[in-house]
Amino acid sequence: LFNDSECAINIHNRARILRKTHAFDKCYSQYTKKKNTTCTVTFICAIFSVQSPYIPNHKP
Repeated sequence: LFNDSECAINIHNRARILRKTHAFDKCYSQYTKKKNTTCTVTFICAIFSVQSPYIPNHKP
């Protein structure tokens, strides 16, 4: 898995690309509010909420 810094950067980059998607926006805001949210859970939430072809498969 990515460490916290790399995870935050990757999530931020996806947030910029998918900013218009409400489901991802909600998930991302929850991530930023809850610092104890794991990177894996956030990626799963993002991928399954958005169902976007622009998100590559996340491999640990």
